[in-house]
Amino acid sequence: MVFYANGLGDAIINRPTFDALCAHLPRPVRLICNHDRGTFLWDGVGFDEILVLDMQREADGGRQFDMASIPEAFIACETFVSLVPWFSRSLDELVATLSPRRSIGFGRGFDISLPLDYTVNSVELGFRVLPALGIDARLSDHRRPLCFGEAQAGRVDHLFKQLRTAGIRKLLAVHTETLPDKQWNTGFFTHVICDILARLDDVAVIVVDYHASGVTCACHGRRMIHAPGLRLESAMDMVSRCDAFLGVDSCMLHAADLAGVPGVLLFGPRTEPAEFGYFWSQGHHLRFRDAHDGTIVGEAIHALLGMLDAPVMATEERQAS
Repeated sequence: MVFYANGLGDAIINRPTFDALCAHLPRPVRLICNHDRGTFLWDGVGFDEILVLDMQREADGGRQFDMASIPEAFIACETFVSLVPWFSRSLDELVATLSPRRSIGFGRGFDISLPLDYTVNSVELGFRVLPALGIDARLSDHRRPLCFGEAQAGRVDHLFKQLRTAGIRKLLAVHTETLPDKQWNTGFFTHVICDILARLDDVAVIVVDYHASGVTCACHGRRMIHAPGLRLESAMDMVSRCDAFLGVDSCMLHAADLAGVPGVLLFGPRTEPAEFGYFWSQGHHLRFRDAHDGTIVGEAIHALLGMLDAPVMATEERQAS
């Protein structure tokens, strides 16, 4: 049994860990999670059953949920693995009810309690449950790209072919949305994008913000595509096929990283690039003091120019590199 209830980005971060657990734990391997709009994130990993629970977030980051909503088939497991950085009364009750032969998780309340080491990348941190369980697995062997539906992929194929036909050689994905204390001023995004488009006439920009973005470019707007309202799956599919990524600390950053898309990653004062930055791919991490700190604009432009001027690589090549 695997228990996961955290952010969408964390689901991507822990995808190699999910894959390794499914490969090495005795069948069936079941997942209890908290995301219904991100169920595609589990595709291709190998869980036998997935149960999505309605959970209420607490002030300390923990989650409460109703044990009565868990089917009897789930109330039986040899090994219980928690991949969340919190503990709650509901989680304590779940472990007690399951009464597994062994339980493992981060923090208190488990037979094997692992420390929350925030000095390493979160991809590595989650994978530490494998050796702690006596499982010999290599992290790099369990890097699995996200799976997107055929109909969805076909629509993205069509758009990208149109852009190539129009003479576009490289695509830059831009994502500006995140929690308020991790945001960067849209005016700075506009500055970076306008400079890139002015210098590289074979580059187009795709802004994958869910809400209408204030990022614009008066001079080169014809090479900017705004895609508000996209389903999460569609937006991540687009990002995964682009040649470079510019964005704040969010789930899109982790989708780009897993797909092998080089990126310029923008971090505010609250989160650490060493913990939540790129792990798999070429990443240039920049820190800003607050949303109105524009001192990193020039460095962001310089880094993106280097990435967009590199030879074109197919998506499959990037993911294998």
